[in-house]
Amino acid sequence: MSDNRKYTFGKEKRLVHQRDFERVFERGKKIRKNGFTFVLLKNELSHPRLGISVGKKYGNAVRRNRIKRKIREAFRLTQYELDNYDITCIPYPSAKNARVSEIKKLFRQVCSDENFE
Repeated sequence: MSDNRKYTFGKEKRLVHQRDFERVFERGKKIRKNGFTFVLLKNELSHPRLGISVGKKYGNAVRRNRIKRKIREAFRLTQYELDNYDITCIPYPSAKNARVSEIKKLFRQVCSDENFE
């Protein structure tokens, strides 16, 4: 049986505006896990959206871009398993060796219903 879902990461699945990030940070629930902080806020859409914030303390541009690529890939592959949350992901230097499979697992864990009861 084929899966007709599109595992893309288009603009509609991103947090792009500063006001969106601010809303998530002000009202969202923070979950710190394995070198990442996830801030989640339920949205009114039919799909999750992702925003990534990587500070300069994380490292040079190469390291920051590498972790952003891994986070985007993990989100892209798990997006249909997640509820409709606006998610902001903040990696810390301790997560520099995280693999995509580990980040996928984190997305599943932090978006589970047990974190919101």
